[in-house]
Amino acid sequence: MTYANGIVQDGQGNVYVVGSVTSDIVPVTPGAFQTTFNKATCGYVQVGFPANACPHGFAAKISGDGSKVVYATYLEGSQADFTSPVGVDSSGRLFILASSSSPDFPSTGSMTGLPPAAFGENLFILELSPDGSSLLFSDEFGFPGVPGVSTVSATLLTSDGKLVFGGTTDGTAFPTTPGAYRQARPNVSLDGYVFEWDPGTNTIVHSTLIGGSNQDLLTSLTLDAAGNFYVAGYTVSTDFPLTPGAFYSPSTEFPTPGVNDFVAKLDAGLSTLDFSLLFGGSYHPIPNAVAVDSAGNVYVDGWGSADLPVSPGAFETSPSLGFLAKFNGKNGERIYFTYLGDGDAGFPGHLAPASDGTIWVVGTNQYGGVVTTPDALEPTLSNPDTEPAYLKHISADGSQQLYGTYLLYDGQSQLLALTAPGEALLFGSTNFFEIHDFNGPSQPPTGPLITSIVNAASLGQPDYISPGEIVSIFGLSIGPTEPVSYQLNSGGDVSSNLNGLQVLINGAAAPILYASENQINAVVPFSVMNTPATTVVNIAASFEVQNPALSAGLSASISIVSSVPGVFESGGTGLILNQDATQNSAANPAKQGSIISLFVTGVGPMTPAPVDGSFARATTSVPTLPIQVFLGSGSETPYVRVNQNSITYAGDAPGEIEGLQQINVQIPTGRVYSSLYVTAGSGVSNAVGFFEQ
Repeated sequence: MTYANGIVQDGQGNVYVVGSVTSDIVPVTPGAFQTTFNKATCGYVQVGFPANACPHGFAAKISGDGSKVVYATYLEGSQADFTSPVGVDSSGRLFILASSSSPDFPSTGSMTGLPPAAFGENLFILELSPDGSSLLFSDEFGFPGVPGVSTVSATLLTSDGKLVFGGTTDGTAFPTTPGAYRQARPNVSLDGYVFEWDPGTNTIVHSTLIGGSNQDLLTSLTLDAAGNFYVAGYTVSTDFPLTPGAFYSPSTEFPTPGVNDFVAKLDAGLSTLDFSLLFGGSYHPIPNAVAVDSAGNVYVDGWGSADLPVSPGAFETSPSLGFLAKFNGKNGERIYFTYLGDGDAGFPGHLAPASDGTIWVVGTNQYGGVVTTPDALEPTLSNPDTEPAYLKHISADGSQQLYGTYLLYDGQSQLLALTAPGEALLFGSTNFFEIHDFNGPSQPPTGPLITSIVNAASLGQPDYISPGEIVSIFGLSIGPTEPVSYQLNSGGDVSSNLNGLQVLINGAAAPILYASENQINAVVPFSVMNTPATTVVNIAASFEVQNPALSAGLSASISIVSSVPGVFESGGTGLILNQDATQNSAANPAKQGSIISLFVTGVGPMTPAPVDGSFARATTSVPTLPIQVFLGSGSETPYVRVNQNSITYAGDAPGEIEGLQQINVQIPTGRVYSSLYVTAGSGVSNAVGFFEQ
């Protein structure tokens, strides 16, 4: 087995591959530092089963055109050794980070400027000669404090030859430098850290912690051309440092405090926090990679929650495991936040920003399901038994996937560098030393294609619809070029035929509220479910968009359930009216004990059954399923259910399209709440924020 832990490239285009192998497969070159593979066994050996071979490190240098292995060597002791690259300097000296349980891992013992190893730690930093024949230095280092809590998550080499390490450590005893942004503190838990070490002088140049008073874990870091540091990670600290104007959309995880992701920028001296932002959802999101482009914009990808703060107009608003976000590198404002549309098993990895503001993303997907484009190198998964890699190219505003393809490898392919806008150099870990120079498209796909169908209020709950739900259908070239609002038929109802455009659900035509080239808003016909309303059902339904501009209808499959409630919101805050009919906001909070009005859709069947496309007038329909409202205060106390008598009204929103409901609820006194959600039967809505005094 090959563990290709990383690749780096020098200024001449040569590629350096560093990783670990469990068999003698590295094509070692004459004169290499280590030419033999140690065939020792590791781990528990069970009688009747083959012993496990120890993994051992290797490093190789390959010419930029892939035609020649310049050198290849093992880097090993007698037990398990794992290696990854830090960087290569202008003279071709390769710096490597190693983790080893070998008591005889090669070491020169010549470094005194790094913290010494302690508590059985086994981290090494190595420098390999330009020809791969010798170690210029190799020494073990570690971190003071509680044993077993320190990790190195990210490493890089600066343009002037300094090594930068980032990760997580015991914040009480970490060796910070004078003037650092955050010094070691006696009463904290885990903190993120960044330290910069100069191998030329054998000294720590700058070192700082970053975090709050609870656990803060740093997962990735990068540098810009001016030497500023950008870090990403996740935190449970409620006092994690934030800066004014930076993006802030905290976790709705229950119980609070939840887990939030952070992205922060520190100056070149690690003394000033230029910006720090925070975002989260109801489940633990984890950032994987951070990158910065030539204009100073910051990108972060990762995986986690199904209710992250996706921006309006994003490429993919329906929740999937992987996400990508872009922020202003000066103040941390959100430019866009999008899901990547690869289902529940897509793990984005390496990032490569292009000079035109677009970005390339490489990742893996455990079960397939990658959204590919028609001009993909590998449009479908050829072997469903593999864990496929993928490549995506996302537009500068995050609104389009310009290109998407499976890669011909399985496992952790890595994006090495951009040779020019639209070109990416990739490494596939399964085929040893395979380098692929990929030329991507210059134009995005034209469609037509349905990409997602979501609740129009929450932009969530993909794959499910309910009777009367207002839905947003997103795609490419699915509607008219110029946006069109609804039209009324002769009976004064919203028409299900908008200049020839139709949305059919199990053959029933849905009233169309809005249509544009890439989005259609419609109301699911109430007649799609003719089963008892108290029964939770899941009916496979055909979903079709008929557009006279298309040669054929666009089809999708979706499930119908009894309710998919969503509360209308904007940026995480509910579109809520106070008792005086004014908009609820931070500047205009609701008074304790007053009645607020929520606007929802997707609560399921109504009684009496409304006429599709009609407006709520004299006869008011009410939800058949029981409606409940839950309030949260942002503390560790669980959400509490509002007394049913406090829900003073739940039914049609007067004068509005059937499918939009209004819920009036009296807020209890004695405690200030800051968020809420709604249930309809077994369906649970998105949680939204509101303001109360």
